[in-house]
Amino acid sequence: MKFTVIKLGERDSISICVVYVPFHPFVFLGKLIEPLWGTREMLLFFGIVNVAVVIFCVSYYLFLYAITFDPAMLFEVKIHGLSGYIAAVAVTVRQIMPDHVLLRTPLGKITNR
Repeated sequence: MKFTVIKLGERDSISICVVYVPFHPFVFLGKLIEPLWGTREMLLFFGIVNVAVVIFCVSYYLFLYAITFDPAMLFEVKIHGLSGYIAAVAVTVRQIMPDHVLLRTPLGKITNR
């Protein structure tokens, strides 16, 4: 049984989309949370989430290396940063949003929850 890792391109150059797309939600969703939490709590959240993502990614690739003994798992896999943080911020923004009724039907109501 052979495990493979999907690589998105073999070039080492960085395009504008790779840089802009992760920072777009980072900036705009951060503007929703920062006034409620403050700068210190926002930076603490950023640090905790990113350290947790690093620990889980390293554990996952070490586990895959232990199963496959493929050195590519250790040296050739590129892990791109802010995806774990963007997911955590999306969950946080979702929990901060109030409940709104989107549609009332005879069968019930549809809310954003």
